[in-house]
Amino acid sequence: MTDSTLRALSQPEPQVTDPLHELLRRGARDLIAKAVEAELATFLAQYADQRLDDGRQAVVRNGYLRAHGPDRDWGCQRAGAQGA
Repeated sequence: MTDSTLRALSQPEPQVTDPLHELLRRGARDLIAKAVEAELATFLAQYADQRLDDGRQAVVRNGYLRAHGPDRDWGCQRAGAQGA
């Protein structure tokens, strides 16, 4: 039993310029984003009627941050900061 069936997987090329791959990646990202939004909407609806003692909603969406990253910003975003 010394024969191994494990094979090394090849890694995708880092700079794939194939339009079909780019289209598939973009579609996959959009599909995942829509699924996350739908899951969040269901979660928020489940707790929509729950209130804190002062009357505010107990569960709310925490806003959106603008797109940022090493190619857009230098430095760090303050935790909890709302984007412009």
